[in-house]
Amino acid sequence: MLLFSTFAFIVGIALGTVAPTLPEHFESDFTEYTAFRSQEAPPPYDNGVPPPPFKASRGKTFYDWSIKAMIEYRYDFCVNIFEFSNNFPCTFFNINMTTYLISNGTTHLPPCCVFGKPWHPPPPNFLSADVNASFEGRRPWNQEDAWWWIVKSIAPPTGPFHYSFSAPVGSKPAEVAVYSSFAFPGMSGWVQQSFFNQRAVKPPESTWKLPDMCLPIDQLPNCGFFSAKPYRFGH
Repeated sequence: MLLFSTFAFIVGIALGTVAPTLPEHFESDFTEYTAFRSQEAPPPYDNGVPPPPFKASRGKTFYDWSIKAMIEYRYDFCVNIFEFSNNFPCTFFNINMTTYLISNGTTHLPPCCVFGKPWHPPPPNFLSADVNASFEGRRPWNQEDAWWWIVKSIAPPTGPFHYSFSAPVGSKPAEVAVYSSFAFPGMSGWVQQSFFNQRAVKPPESTWKLPDMCLPIDQLPNCGFFSAKPYRFGH
């Protein structure tokens, strides 16, 4: 998951096979799974799908490193990182060194709040330059191979992180590519984002316009994470 890779800004040296670099900008759809039997079957998962039972949500990502911006829409369920239920859609909107969390259908969060500040998405070369990523191997992926890396320097319970990039069987991973998947430990089990329809295109400028519910930004409450004062519904 791109969101959680922002936790990964720990100086390190990539080991073994060098991981691909992300495009400077891209769009991608994804399905995000929460694998409830993850103690029995941790990632990586063949073809990007964990064994059942699992919970799945549709999503979409926009990324533009030239303005250090990224958005992740989750249309069915929010990411499995909260102590309360994630049975609501949500959006992580990262612009101007701030991540806003937009949600509806839950009393645990306001419609829009500040999730993290300062906060920016990972740079394109973060796997080879900013974290201690090591090559883990290859697994089947939709009639191709997925090349997997693991970041063990992100300690539990936040990590470790797993990343994969797909490539034709027998070939080396591309030098520049969008993820095939990102996996990390969630509250209820391992979470894996499996990406598809990756497109190395620059999102239009209108993509980055904050919705009205987040304005004015100087009056937004903090979401209450990362040792900040927690949000209280009705206040």
